[in-house]
Amino acid sequence: MTPRSERPARARRQPVLSPPLPGVLSLLLLLPLALAACDEPDAPADAATPTEEVARPARLAIAEPSQGTEVHEFPARTEAVQEVDLSFRVAGLLNQLPITEGELVPMGTLVAALDDTDFALALREAEVNLKSARQDFARKQDLVNRNVVSRQAFDDAKTAVELAEVAVDKARQDLEYTRLEAPFDAIISRRLVESFTNVQAGQQIMRLQDVSEIRVAADIPEHLVARHHTENTPTVEAIFPFLDDLRFPLAFREISTDANDVAQTYRIEFGMPRPEAANILPGMTAKVRATVSFPDQPHDAVTIPAGALVPARPTRDADGAVDGEAGGDAAEGAFFVWAVDPSSGAVSRRPVTIGHMDNRTVTVLSGLRAGDPVVTAGVHQLRDGMRVKPLRSE
Repeated sequence: MTPRSERPARARRQPVLSPPLPGVLSLLLLLPLALAACDEPDAPADAATPTEEVARPARLAIAEPSQGTEVHEFPARTEAVQEVDLSFRVAGLLNQLPITEGELVPMGTLVAALDDTDFALALREAEVNLKSARQDFARKQDLVNRNVVSRQAFDDAKTAVELAEVAVDKARQDLEYTRLEAPFDAIISRRLVESFTNVQAGQQIMRLQDVSEIRVAADIPEHLVARHHTENTPTVEAIFPFLDDLRFPLAFREISTDANDVAQTYRIEFGMPRPEAANILPGMTAKVRATVSFPDQPHDAVTIPAGALVPARPTRDADGAVDGEAGGDAAEGAFFVWAVDPSSGAVSRRPVTIGHMDNRTVTVLSGLRAGDPVVTAGVHQLRDGMRVKPLRSE
C-alpha cells in the first residue's frame, strides 16, 4: 500500500482566460466602416454649403380698412321687470282661481276671488245704518232749530252719520278686496294655493312676473363701463340664437354699482318691447351686442385679429442692462406685429400704434396699411427675416 504522501500529484489545470466580449464586438462593428471610409475619395473642402431655411407654415390675415366701430358681445339672460307675490287683504274662502301657471294675463285681468257673500251683506248692513243715521240727523236738525232738543243731541246725531259713512266705505272696500286683478301685464309664474281653500289676509296666493317689457341683463367688464359715457353711447341689441339670430334693439334701464368681486364686472339691465311673434320668457339665454362708433378715428386705420398683436417688452442681459436688439428701445405699452413680405415670405417686425381693442380684433392707427399680411398665430416663435408660408387666411 502506497503511502498517501507518495501518491503522484495531479497536475493543476490552468484557467483559460476569454477575451473581453464588448471590446471585440466594438472592433468588429467598426471594421466595415473603416474599410468603407478608406475606399471613398476625400470630398473637397469647399463642397459643404449651408442648407437653405425652409419656410414655416403660418396663419396669416390681411389688414382690413377699419369701419370706425367697435363691437362687443356678452352672454346675457332675460329677466322680468319685477316679480311679486299676490295676496288678499281680507280672509275668506277662495272660490275662483281661473288661471294656470305659465299663462300670460293682461293688466286688470281677474286672477283670484273670494266668496263675497258675507262682505256683500256687511256692505248692505252698513248702508242701512247710514240711511237710519241720516234720518235721525234730519229730525234732530229740525228739533234743534226749534230748541226742542239740546245742541249735544244734535252733535251726536251728526257724528253718527259720519261714522255710518265710514262703515259703508270700509264695507265697500272689503268687498273690493275679495277680488285680485293683475296689476300689470304678467305671467303666472306659480300658484301657491288651490281653489276652495280658506285663506288668511296676507297669505300668498300666486307669484307674478311683470312682462310689460323684456329685461335683458349682462355682466359688463369694468374697462368698458369706464370708457363709454353719454357722449359715446353704444348701440345695443339682443340676439336670440333660438330665433334664427333675430336682433332686437335694447334701451338702457339700470346699472348695479356693486361690482362682482371675482370677475370685476357690473350688471347692466336693458329693456326691449315684448315681441308678438315670439314667446320670450324670463330666464332665456341671449347675447348682448354693443356697437360703438368712433368718428374721430383716422381714415387710414385698419383692423387685424387680436392674435397678431405682440407686446414690445424690453429684455435685459445678465448684467441687467436693456438689450436694445430685443426691443429695449420700445416705450412701455408699445406693440408690434410680424408683417409678411408677399414676394419673399420673409417676416419683419413692424411697430404699430393701436386704438380700440376687443376680444377679437384690434384697430391699428398707424404702422400698417390696408392689404398688409400679418402673422396671427405662433408670433412668439418668429424672428426677423424668417420665411413663412400661409397656412390658412383669416
